[in-house]
Amino acid sequence: TLFQIEAKPAFDLLDVDKNGLVDGREILGAAAVFSKGRLDERMSCLFNIFDLNQEGALLFQEVVMMVRLTMRGLRSMCSAPKIPDHVPAAVAREVFNSAGKRTDERVTPSEWYGWWSSDAVCRQLLNMFVWSASDQRGLQ
Repeated sequence: TLFQIEAKPAFDLLDVDKNGLVDGREILGAAAVFSKGRLDERMSCLFNIFDLNQEGALLFQEVVMMVRLTMRGLRSMCSAPKIPDHVPAAVAREVFNSAGKRTDERVTPSEWYGWWSSDAVCRQLLNMFVWSASDQRGLQ
């Protein structure tokens, strides 16, 4: 069918948790990471998508969810190897550690920005999805 030929690859790319459904967070997360625009704006959008209670700060589990879905999406785009299950929580711990926070606290947008803009591995991955020099704000 036409769906299997043309739409299935795009659907599979967006279905990062591979449950056969594409939910709003998967669509919005993909849009935030892969769209054109300044990287700091895209990362701010990503933060807001996963701020489930809209309090302006992320709980540890919200950061884990954001990292897990983002990494799965990036993996799908790049055909990278499967990410071990412990990695999203380890990355979330790095975010909290860099902010000087315990995992029962919350990280703010500026603490999230501080982590992704200074972490060497994160910067390397994010640079793969920078479309123009003006998109690189926060990575230099």
